[in-house]
Amino acid sequence: MTLSSSTFFLDEYLDKVIVDDSHSEAQLNFAIKNKLVSALNLAITKTEYGSSDWLTISKELAKTQKNSALALAYWYQHQVEQDKQLSKQAILWFEQAIRLKSSRAILQLSQYYYQFDKVKKARDLMLTLPDKFTDIDFQAKTKALLLKIHIYLGEGSHIHEQLQSLSPELLSYKELNTLLHDIRRFDIYPDENDILPSVRSNKDHQHNNKIANCISSVQLFATNLNNLKYLQSLIKGFKEQQTLASFICLPEPKYISSKSIDCIADKKRPITCDETLWKVVKDRVKTRHIGLMLNRGGANVHLGILYFDRQDDVNVFSHELSHLLGFVDEYALVKEHTICQRAQINTFAHNIAIIPDKYRGNRDSVREKVLASIPWAKLIKEETRILQLVEGEQGNNPLWELGTPEQYIGEVGVFKAETCQLSVSPFTDDIFAFKPLHEHTLLRSLSSQFPETYLKLLKAKASSYLMPSYYYNIALGFYHKGDMSEARLWLKLAASWETDIARTERILTGSF
Repeated sequence: MTLSSSTFFLDEYLDKVIVDDSHSEAQLNFAIKNKLVSALNLAITKTEYGSSDWLTISKELAKTQKNSALALAYWYQHQVEQDKQLSKQAILWFEQAIRLKSSRAILQLSQYYYQFDKVKKARDLMLTLPDKFTDIDFQAKTKALLLKIHIYLGEGSHIHEQLQSLSPELLSYKELNTLLHDIRRFDIYPDENDILPSVRSNKDHQHNNKIANCISSVQLFATNLNNLKYLQSLIKGFKEQQTLASFICLPEPKYISSKSIDCIADKKRPITCDETLWKVVKDRVKTRHIGLMLNRGGANVHLGILYFDRQDDVNVFSHELSHLLGFVDEYALVKEHTICQRAQINTFAHNIAIIPDKYRGNRDSVREKVLASIPWAKLIKEETRILQLVEGEQGNNPLWELGTPEQYIGEVGVFKAETCQLSVSPFTDDIFAFKPLHEHTLLRSLSSQFPETYLKLLKAKASSYLMPSYYYNIALGFYHKGDMSEARLWLKLAASWETDIARTERILTGSF
């Protein structure tokens, strides 16, 4: 059997006529059927982007052409943007483009990983990029992403290296210039550096002066740029929507390296941290309290520190800030919560009193005794009843049950709260949590408001129930580690925030 020698040169011939645009339709169809690259490249220009024909041809071309693989990756990436999920198909084609030596695919996939918090994967992938690029736009985007990654991972030395490597030409790119402003604004790279634009103006000085006039001041921290930006929006929403805003000063959020903290952050449990490590922020913070936003973890306030995550909205934020001001939850706390283990010795919050629900004696005397134990006593009208005679308890020493009856539910009174309803101990059989209002408030339900009555209580006793300075948290952390010298040092610093002698003594003795 013999073959014409021209058979061996058919592909070369078809390539030539297709490139020269001198092919017939039959030749083109034959070439497409046999997956000739030149024919496929021509055919794809005549198909609708994203159509089944476009996908089929692109997948064939992507076996050998990095731009086709990259085009497929972009297409699949776009399909899932609304769902905010990583697309396996998009990743598959980015990886194919990378195998075909596409630097742009490395950058795009790294950005994709960064977007969905797979930051270590993004960093490892970026390390495979060549050292130098002739495309200045591509270089600027690469530098910007590397800076974001190093910020997220708390890699201070790498942040420094990237900043030092920026050329004047790169600094003209908007994305990079905006990032440098953020680095300065959020105190990410605190050392003075001529590269960084100056954005610290009179605003900081004015804010520091204003802090002295606030009941509480809270410096918020986050470990990455996305969370810092979200903190900005939370602060803005808080100031615009929440009545508590006039009582709390919130400076510009600041960055803290994830390597500077040691926290347990699980969405099923409250965030907890080694609070001795907060000593590193002392020289950067002028506020009484601090707060930390992490990617996940249950929101809570521990003494002078607020912890929350980026899923928390402005209502959660306001709810938690109210704890720093001295308000207690009105929903059921965990049964082992310390405030629910026995009756209060002294008043400890604006809105909750932990006291017995039964009293014997003269009605007026009992009323006077109860009013002395609740912080909102002055807001209760004389005609508003707070005691009800227990049935069958007539005589010289009657038994009274504490609680404002239904006909007064629109008034300030003494109403049972859910705060300690889960607590069971020998000390709590006849001990209950009481609150001023019958209605649900923000302390009970995030869909409720912070009532005007509570604002009156706050104004009347602004500093009485404030959480101590975050220095107290640091002192407590050192105490638990057995370092009494450091604990005493930080207790003294915490006490310096107090003006009331009794509170100062409580702080200095570690009995807050």
